Amino acid sequence: MKKELFEIDEEKYYLYVGTYQLNGRLYLGITDVNDNICDDITINLPGANDLGKDFVYLNGDMSSMIFNMLKEKGIFDDPLYEENYNYGLYKVVNINKDKLIEYDKDGYASFINEYKSNHLDNEMDR
Repeated sequence: MKKELFEIDEEKYYLYVGTYQLNGRLYLGITDVNDNICDDITINLPGANDLGKDFVYLNGDMSSMIFNMLKEKGIFDDPLYEENYNYGLYKVVNINKDKLIEYDKDGYASFINEYKSNHLDNEMDR
């Protein structure tokens, strides 16, 4: 069972940990009780540097309230830097894997399996 991330007007919201199908990078989102995605925390920048499994590009449309709440809960640290990509500026953050496991253990395990599979396949292609 997922741990509640926050509640607004008696609606509960949860952290969703997933994988971008295009390139196997880490996806983070916010879901409601029915697992409907309500907000994207991360953004996939396919032409940008692959940051590995411990870093993500933050969605530039994320509200400051959500950003601050996620930072306070330890989901990620202060932004390391910002990257220009297709006329946008995106913050890069180090995510806390222990917090991802705390809020969505099954999602994180699935991501890690997918990540290892993708990176093993890429190494074998060389």
